[in-house]
Amino acid sequence: MVGSGSSRFVSLSRETILATNGLVALARLVTESADVAKLARSAGASVREMRSVMGRLRRAGLIEAGSNGSAGFRLARQANAMSLYDVASAVGEDFRFCRCAPPRESTEADCVTCVLEGVSERVRADVISLLKSKTVAQLATPSA
Repeated sequence: MVGSGSSRFVSLSRETILATNGLVALARLVTESADVAKLARSAGASVREMRSVMGRLRRAGLIEAGSNGSAGFRLARQANAMSLYDVASAVGEDFRFCRCAPPRESTEADCVTCVLEGVSERVRADVISLLKSKTVAQLATPSA
């Protein structure tokens, strides 16, 4: 998030944050799998919420579920081949960071031009570029 105080200019959805936390936890396990309860605990989420997020990641092909239903989840491909953009897209991130609200009772005469016109699109492009350049593996590896 970029901004100050309580006003937000850039914010990713809770689903994106939970999905990223879940994938990083799986990447750190390397050869093991983890059940949804363990992933929920590590992300600070409810089991129901994490199950929903993991289902979206599975449908996107980022994770695989164990064959017997209780075996848990594991990465479907190498963590260094998964960008944070892939993760965010898989859970439906809309990448719209600033919305200019029209006046409450808008007429053609009182429509205003957003003071952030052009800025929000540039921020959006920069954030998407950053998410595409960072991988799950980079987040899973503690910095030295």
